[in-house]
Amino acid sequence: MKRLLALGLLLAAALSAQSLTGPLTGTWIGTIPAQGRAFARDIEIRLVQDGDQLTGKLYREGPGSPIVEGSIVDGKVVLVIDTREQAGNQINDMRYRFEGTLLDDGRIAMVREKISQRDAVSGAEIPVRRPQDDDEADRKRRFREFTMERLY
Repeated sequence: MKRLLALGLLLAAALSAQSLTGPLTGTWIGTIPAQGRAFARDIEIRLVQDGDQLTGKLYREGPGSPIVEGSIVDGKVVLVIDTREQAGNQINDMRYRFEGTLLDDGRIAMVREKISQRDAVSGAEIPVRRPQDDDEADRKRRFREFTMERLY
């Protein structure tokens, strides 16, 4: 009887722990396609859903970059992530906005937008839009569309 009660308590604890996290909780992977001089990049995002709030980290290399803002409302995913990247001999602090839509097959169709960048040493703002770019060239350079799927 005690064994059955203990098993019941374990099952209840597991079910309640699962209900505390939402359906997006898990590790999501995708590949940002190559474009121009930019190579294709694998991307991994660990998400934790608590109601309509999303937290977690973006992993590429190193310890990861935390999600600064994250939400899901009516199937629309929005993430803002600050990360550090190297461009030649310069290290830049980047801010990206990810907007996604949940697909019927369980994947997320994402659009990544580079929204700001600054020199990590001097703190100087670096324009994300180049002066010579028209709207089409700017969009091609700053936005990337890709799909993510849950790894586990």
